[in-house]
Amino acid sequence: MSLKRAVYILMLCTGIVFGLSACVGTGFNTQQYTVKSGDTLYFVAWKYKVDADQLARWNNLSKPYTIYPGDQILINPNGMGNPPKPSRRQESGVYIVQRGDTLYAIGREVRMSPGKIARINGLTEPYTIYPGQRLQLDGDAQAVSAPSASQTASSTTRRSAPVVKSPSRSSSASPSSWQWPAKGTLSKTYKGGNSTQQGIDIVGREGDPISAAAAGTVVYSGGGLINYGQLVIVKHSDAYLSAYGYNRKLLVKEGDKVKQGQAIAEMGRMAQDKPTLHFEIRKYGKPVNPMNFLPDRS
Repeated sequence: MSLKRAVYILMLCTGIVFGLSACVGTGFNTQQYTVKSGDTLYFVAWKYKVDADQLARWNNLSKPYTIYPGDQILINPNGMGNPPKPSRRQESGVYIVQRGDTLYAIGREVRMSPGKIARINGLTEPYTIYPGQRLQLDGDAQAVSAPSASQTASSTTRRSAPVVKSPSRSSSASPSSWQWPAKGTLSKTYKGGNSTQQGIDIVGREGDPISAAAAGTVVYSGGGLINYGQLVIVKHSDAYLSAYGYNRKLLVKEGDKVKQGQAIAEMGRMAQDKPTLHFEIRKYGKPVNPMNFLPDRS
């Protein structure tokens, strides 16, 4: 074998080794997003089609998920589509609370209702929990020893301890009823797997009222997402969000509570030659067919 060929093979093997090492260390699909003025975590989650609660866990954020311009948000940090395994310890029948935990998140992880965890541990509203606190996961209801002074001090100096209210029965369920968000003609329908048809389009008249399809909380109101124009995103439960795009004017702001049927925007137009509303519903960050939720039109 010639010296030149031997050097080439050595360089090739070295490149492969370092390439594999980099892939294992960072994950193939990891992305990083720099927060801009007006962004919310729900907006970032919508942009990348991930669940907002999962995005918060990836970035060690606790509710109300406050982010600031310049923050770096990791998307899919282990490159596998699932949040990394937490470093918390879970002994047999005992869960040790970590910073940023909420009773609801713990319940999801250990597959137990938050209400049951609260009853077993003698927790009463507002269900304050502290890093280092040991939560019993089985047995009869029992009082939990108060957190140590060091735990309380640690929690107070960093930020107030997470307070979790017992979620309602439908905290992650679909709203009991949905209504059409606008009057007009259905011009485009949902098509799974097609990135350009992840919702429905309704053609109407410019300035027509756009209504909340179900009651909820506005988690984004702005024009920062390409191809959506002026956009409103409403959170209905821990699982369901709805979005209203191509608006001419926004009538609500982030944090507003809205009722079903309440006007939240005015119909506008994007690249279309006709005034149009683009409407989507997402479940845990993934687009679903709105027609499976909206009532039949008479």
